[in-house]
Amino acid sequence: MYHYNFTNDLRITSLDEILKEASNAFLTNTVPSATEDKSKNNNFMTVGFYFNLKAKGNCAKLAAKGNTKKVVLNFIKKFQFPNPRTSADFENSVNDKILLAPMRDIVKILHILSLNNGTIAYLTKEEIKNFIFYNNDLAKRKNYNLLITASQIIQYRKDSRLPQNIDTTESEHFWNQPDRQIREMIKTLNYTGCFLEDENGIRLKTDGITRDNEADLFEIINCNSYWKGETAEEYQKYMDNISMPEDDMEKTVDKATSSSKAPNKFIPSQTILYGVPGSGKSYTIKNLLAQNNISSENTMRVVFHPEYTNSDFIGQILPKLKKDTNGENVIDYQFTAGPFAQILRKAYCNPDTNFALIIEEINRGNAAAIFGELFQLLDRLDEDDTESFNGVTYTKGWSSYGVHNDCINAYFSGLYDEESPEKKVPAIHFDTHSAIRLPANLSLFATMNTSDQNVFSLDNAFKRRWGLRLIPNKFVFDSDDTKENKKQFDQCFAEVEGFDFIWGAFVNAINSKIVGEQSGDDISSFEDKQIGMWFVKATSKEGADGKIISKETFMHKVIEYLFDDVFKLDSSILFTKTSLAELIEVADGDSPRSIFANGIVNEIEAKQAELKESKGKAKLG
Repeated sequence: MYHYNFTNDLRITSLDEILKEASNAFLTNTVPSATEDKSKNNNFMTVGFYFNLKAKGNCAKLAAKGNTKKVVLNFIKKFQFPNPRTSADFENSVNDKILLAPMRDIVKILHILSLNNGTIAYLTKEEIKNFIFYNNDLAKRKNYNLLITASQIIQYRKDSRLPQNIDTTESEHFWNQPDRQIREMIKTLNYTGCFLEDENGIRLKTDGITRDNEADLFEIINCNSYWKGETAEEYQKYMDNISMPEDDMEKTVDKATSSSKAPNKFIPSQTILYGVPGSGKSYTIKNLLAQNNISSENTMRVVFHPEYTNSDFIGQILPKLKKDTNGENVIDYQFTAGPFAQILRKAYCNPDTNFALIIEEINRGNAAAIFGELFQLLDRLDEDDTESFNGVTYTKGWSSYGVHNDCINAYFSGLYDEESPEKKVPAIHFDTHSAIRLPANLSLFATMNTSDQNVFSLDNAFKRRWGLRLIPNKFVFDSDDTKENKKQFDQCFAEVEGFDFIWGAFVNAINSKIVGEQSGDDISSFEDKQIGMWFVKATSKEGADGKIISKETFMHKVIEYLFDDVFKLDSSILFTKTSLAELIEVADGDSPRSIFANGIVNEIEAKQAELKESKGKAKLG
């Protein structure tokens, strides 16, 4: 069954004023009673619940001071079913086994559709109702995969047939006025300035979107939390966990003693960054480390591969040569820490510092086997969750469960003894009976190339413990004169030596061909074969104006990849020759462009004209 109940009375057209007025009323305890002003009481109580305008709450404080957009974004990110609007609604959602943040999923699906083709980045009210609210996989978390959902929507637009996971049994649907309530959600999304609304549904805004709008979208897309409590008070705390300007924060005193509470100063990230090769995943991690003040000496980097094992990752007992009491050489077997144990020990010993474990190519090894029993450490405590063990209370950011590992326990044993020179955190006395946990100051970042073949797939149980972030495969530069802009600019406008076109134009044209020709607009097939913007890097050349992609690099890396991998089933789509050797031979002659089939060069030149038109708008001197 599917029970839903939302409001159709948020009054979006005057939302700023209503939120300010209602927030001030809640903060000053002057909400009129129903007998005094029934209409205002009803409206205040409605927006009070949905936007969490409780007395002394962060949302109310922000809205009262005029920061209503932040409150609305918080609502879009977090509002979910089940919720405690009424006890009956809550029980119905729980009994239905529904766990759904509908507005957040609308945004994510629109984003996925836009990555495939901006013209299809829209959702009708009917599609929202079927593919989100009545989607057995999505709403009930049977197989939560928004990429599959987006692909199903595209297919539905072709054949008008709903897939089997969409429940079309009307007797199972208990929703009064779904069209009006979905319309209210759409209006809320449109309030952000990131979308365009019409009578049919909602579309992702592409023209005129500001950098602030893009940041808002990013914030929604990267939110993956859910409230799993039981009381209205717990729900309010979850909704009220929103960043505040420093001058609005109440100063609080931690009444817990250092001997009873584990240190908790950081909110760790646990993210897999995925995308086509060369889209900038590792570079993004570099920026994330800088944003979280994690220096290079406080990181540990490892690359997974088919031969990488649990022992390599955690550590193992290895023979070592040592002197005995008589000065004789003897073999001693000692635990040799792997990268996981090493970074974990550093994080424990330095609770005031952020650390990160970086896993490159996480799907090129058997991740589930490599993590082994450490798999359950990936579950982290949420806001207001606590876990007590051995006299210590663990809070937000720490692993929800501990794991006993004899080797690591021995490696850590006595770490917090009074005599230990490494003693930094008297809160935790770690001995051979303690369970290891990921601390709040240890983040995990991983990269995954979606185009890799013959690699291990990540099962859903493993993936759902990570935040997943798609790295868009596009150049991003604007009118700001920054070092990053200059770098993107130089790469985009780098000349491909001998071919008389720029790299950005070639990439855009060929990627359009890859997606359009090969996949028939089905995002689940060939999108991950696209060329990454940084697939090869432009270099400086003496006497050249700007940077270049050398012909040798272009032919032996880019063309080879396209011929042998992307278009190997039908190379005539892109090329005029049937062997790579012939292509290289022709490219070395007087007409290198003739390696491309009819029309391809025209498409590249069209993309080049578009890019050169935008070139003058960037002040990157």
